[in-house]
Amino acid sequence: MLIGCILLWLVLLGWIIWIWSMVDAYSTAKQMNLRYQQRILAGLS
Repeated sequence: MLIGCILLWLVLLGWIIWIWSMVDAYSTAKQMNLRYQQRILAGLS
């Protein structure tokens, strides 16, 4: 029972970290693309 509880906790924690990593990667990429586009537009102006 104890081992099952520990394994379940680790699996759920793994899913939470995986989902958070996807959200963080998306928001970071969006911010980086915005900064890149601003630098491109600043260079063209």
